[in-house]
Amino acid sequence: MRAREIMSTPVITVYRDTPLKEVAETMATHHISGVPVLDRDGRLCGIISESDFLIKLEYGALRDENRLGFLDRLADKLGATPKPHARSAGELMTEQVVTAGPDTVLREVVHLMTSRAVNRLPVVDGTRVIGIITRTDILSTLARPDDAISQEVRWRLQHDLWIDPTSVTVVTRNGVVALGGMVETRVDAELATRWAAAVAGVVDVDASGLRYHFDDRRARGFTDRLR
Repeated sequence: MRAREIMSTPVITVYRDTPLKEVAETMATHHISGVPVLDRDGRLCGIISESDFLIKLEYGALRDENRLGFLDRLADKLGATPKPHARSAGELMTEQVVTAGPDTVLREVVHLMTSRAVNRLPVVDGTRVIGIITRTDILSTLARPDDAISQEVRWRLQHDLWIDPTSVTVVTRNGVVALGGMVETRVDAELATRWAAAVAGVVDVDASGLRYHFDDRRARGFTDRLR
């Protein structure tokens, strides 16, 4: 599954010269926790999250140096820069935006969001925002029907690994894929398990029923000892 298949469209955006009050109203009206910022040519130039607003509001309300020092550390942890005097989207936004392309695979999307600690990922085609992926969108992939998961697992085993689809059984219940049958080698069995686990919506893979004719790992180790 790729980014284009799970992203939400159309994307709610603001311009860099949009007043912050209007940005806040837009986020509240559409019940979103972040919004991409565009220039007047429609190119992505930043992003604003609830955290940016919260830190700004706290800075504006506080004058105590000790508490401001705490907020400095909090802002650093959140990856935000304190901007207490920001009045427009362009002044408050984070310029370094983590993005994905429309063909980015789901596991890479998940890796980007977890490794960069972001809650939303604009999907861009060039400099144009064509969609956005949130953690809710990621979680929704777990709601895929079991039959759809099984069909994709079979397709990937056949077309990615060239495994005869008649030699392997694929049964999915509650997102858990059970693989059975017989493949040629131990490596084939291991790859089939990994490929199945990478399919969107798969909670776990049970490959205890999958057998193989030839242990190519053991044979390779024996060959190495003869050298």
